Amino acid sequence: MHEHNGLGTVLASRTGAAPPTAWSDSPALIEPQPWTQEALCAETDPDLFFPEKNSGNTAQRAKEVCDRCEVREDCLLYALTAGETFGIWGGTTESERRKMRKASGVTARRSRRLAETCGRGHELTSENVYVNKRGVRECRTCARDRRAAA
Repeated sequence: MHEHNGLGTVLASRTGAAPPTAWSDSPALIEPQPWTQEALCAETDPDLFFPEKNSGNTAQRAKEVCDRCEVREDCLLYALTAGETFGIWGGTTESERRKMRKASGVTARRSRRLAETCGRGHELTSENVYVNKRGVRECRTCARDRRAAA
């Protein structure tokens, strides 16, 4: 097990990259994300969120932390758009996120390009995007417009 030095250290140990000194130094996070300060995982041993294969119910315990987290949706949205391939993010495993991206037709590379606006040109921010029950990102403005037109 790794010492509880933070998520960046665990990411570095899993990917072989130099450990970031802050979220903004992480290769996956291009700029600091405000929601990371409120994440329950920030107060939890990061090894829980990066379980070894065949490690029993570790992934389930991490998901239980995510279920109680107020920023779970932001975390999942980040993981989907950034193409996170390691660990539990927003209560999902790597495999679950891969299925979500496949179902939405958005690959990890394409999702970075699509992260700025929806198909109708609305800005995609954490306030204007959610992940629906099918695991697909949706623009809140478009969803509101569809409901109003119905």
